Amino acid sequence: MAMFRAPLAAAVQWSSPTPSRPSAEGAVGRVYSSAGQHTTGGGPGAPAAYACGAAQNLQAAPPSAAPQAQQPATAPNSERGAETEREMERLRKDLRKTEEKANFFRNQVLTLQRQVSSMSSPIMAQQDATALPEELGRLRQDVASLRQELGEERMQRQSLEIQLQSFRNAGFKDPEAMQSAVQSAVHSARQELQGQVESLRQQLSTTQQQLLDSEAAAQAASVARDGASWTSAITVPAGSFPTLMDSSISQGMVVSEVFGVDRDLKSGGPQRALIVGCDYPQKPGTIRAGIVDAMQWYRFFQSRCGFLEKDIRVLADDSHVPVESSMASRDNVLRGLTWLVSNCHPGDQLFFVFCGHGAQVPVYESLDKRLCECALVPTDCIDGKENPRLIRDYEVHQALATLPSGVQVTMIVDGCHAGHPLDRTSDHRFPAIGRGHVDYDKLRHHPVLPRFFELPQWKVQAPSPLALSLLRCQAVLWHACANHQFCVELPIDECPARGVFTYILMSAILKVGIQAPCGQIFQEAQDLTARLKGRWRLQQEMQFAYCQATTEQRPFFRF
Repeated sequence: MAMFRAPLAAAVQWSSPTPSRPSAEGAVGRVYSSAGQHTTGGGPGAPAAYACGAAQNLQAAPPSAAPQAQQPATAPNSERGAETEREMERLRKDLRKTEEKANFFRNQVLTLQRQVSSMSSPIMAQQDATALPEELGRLRQDVASLRQELGEERMQRQSLEIQLQSFRNAGFKDPEAMQSAVQSAVHSARQELQGQVESLRQQLSTTQQQLLDSEAAAQAASVARDGASWTSAITVPAGSFPTLMDSSISQGMVVSEVFGVDRDLKSGGPQRALIVGCDYPQKPGTIRAGIVDAMQWYRFFQSRCGFLEKDIRVLADDSHVPVESSMASRDNVLRGLTWLVSNCHPGDQLFFVFCGHGAQVPVYESLDKRLCECALVPTDCIDGKENPRLIRDYEVHQALATLPSGVQVTMIVDGCHAGHPLDRTSDHRFPAIGRGHVDYDKLRHHPVLPRFFELPQWKVQAPSPLALSLLRCQAVLWHACANHQFCVELPIDECPARGVFTYILMSAILKVGIQAPCGQIFQEAQDLTARLKGRWRLQQEMQFAYCQATTEQRPFFRF
């Protein structure tokens, strides 16, 4: 829809022989969003935006407020009479414009009503139908808002009619007082505009200074990062880990050595996302919705957040993914993390999404105790046989530790055992969680599938070499369930399978808005989980964590 602004309307208030100084109010703009079409697979469509304005006017006092004793009116000269006629003509034009705007609003209401009717068409993807009630609600809200604006325009027109009549009465009784009132109103409006201009200048100056400071900080961080190692700010207390360290990862190893790629790897734009989806086809632990959930997030970042294709990298283990992708192997995930965190500056926004299995990795075993750490499971996990090819949570932390302050990072893990990839302030080993014997072959055809994976033949692995480390970036973690629980996928809204966590989190974000604080989104997600527990018998509780460099008031996404 076309964007427009209501014209500035000024009014004159006539009260007594000693006139007060009325003020002229400026136009107030309001923005509303109308529903657009959804992309397939449940991905929300980008809404169209339009703006409408309404002018606020000073109401004139009725003619009865004039003094009781009137002095004989002097005949106005021709010049004052002509000026009075010009003022009256301007008010007539304002009245006509208001009537035109009222007609325009009526047409908009009719258009939106027709659009609401058309949304009930049966020609619709199953995934789009899931979001239809929400979109219809938004359209109804837009219609109600337009009706309210139409009522305001009617009130404005009535006010202008009253002012015009008052202007006529006042103009022929005392032209000098009328001219003085008009000049006073113009002067007040001019002062108000000058104040707004000065405020904008101050904001511009502040913004320019912030940009200069950000550039200086980015340059300093870049210099520090180029010469720093992975563990430059990490302390490993003696005796923290009773078993041997992994000799393949030393404390002096830099980013490029860990990931095995060139340091001049080109990164994406100021906002980018790495999305990993695994279904593990023809392997133990096969699931059905890892890639489905990953593509939901792909469409979400494109349609809702405005990401470019070049700023989203997809890793999957199915060659039929409808977008350009690479195999979701351990090496490719680590390379993707390097791409994600390379050449970042304060203000950049990064997203890492993983939809698939999580695992508890045994790192210490004695006669009476078995300790584990958390890891994500890529598609080539079992290729390592007794030493599974996993992505440990400390490896994700190492990648995030290279980011400077001011970078906003969001991790979304729709799987079990996401662990502690943010601040690492202690030894994050935990007693092994007993799940009994899991027969993944029998689970293959079950409508509800868990997202944890482990095999009894896995050997004890080397523990994490990191113990204490705080992130400088503003990182948050959205996780499907607590460590002792397990999350699931199941049929949702006529879709054969979807991850419950992805469904709940995305629904909460779409309801409160992508720019809402993370704490508000988490509360909405908890409320939705409570409503769905009885329907799906859920045993998983969404988890939300953030590092010491940020708070729960950090927005999920900022434009």
